Amino acid sequence: MTQKIEIRSMKSETSTNRKKLDGLKGKVWIFEHLNFGFVSYFDIRISDLKTTYGLTLIILILIFGSLSWSGEVKRCIVCGMDLSKYPHTKYVVTTTEGKEFQTCGVQCGLTLHLRLKEKFKSATATDLLSNRPFDAQKGFYVYKSTVITDMAPGFISFATRANAEKFQKGFGGKVVTYQEALEIWKEQMK
Repeated sequence: MTQKIEIRSMKSETSTNRKKLDGLKGKVWIFEHLNFGFVSYFDIRISDLKTTYGLTLIILILIFGSLSWSGEVKRCIVCGMDLSKYPHTKYVVTTTEGKEFQTCGVQCGLTLHLRLKEKFKSATATDLLSNRPFDAQKGFYVYKSTVITDMAPGFISFATRANAEKFQKGFGGKVVTYQEALEIWKEQMK
């Protein structure tokens, strides 16, 4: 028995089918393949594409996002604020055991100093103008100015008295030494 394969012109059939597909909403004309008189159409719904690409995008965001978020957020040991938002007021307290604790600013640093009592060894504050660390006990602080750097009422740290006084002239407040700041804060915490 002989098998008969009929090959016919696909021009008119192709045009008709293309018009049918063009009229369908939500369909995308992707591919047409002619093979011995049969026309194969592969179409994909736009909603399927959205779902597939949407899921792929979410997976990629999770993968690459987790790489950038791999480190945990460093928080102030006293109040819990995100330290990355306060590099200009960074304050580090060192204990007699050599442990270092970062705080968001002078107020939390003073709070930690008072909590540690005899275990407190030293502190490093950040100068607001130069953004450089300095020995906190040798610094000067503007208390209750109109500027709030990390939290109110606020102590703003300066490495020199001259810079603290210039700042105070422009933004108010009171210039104090480290010991005075510690005493003020001790009274505030009562």
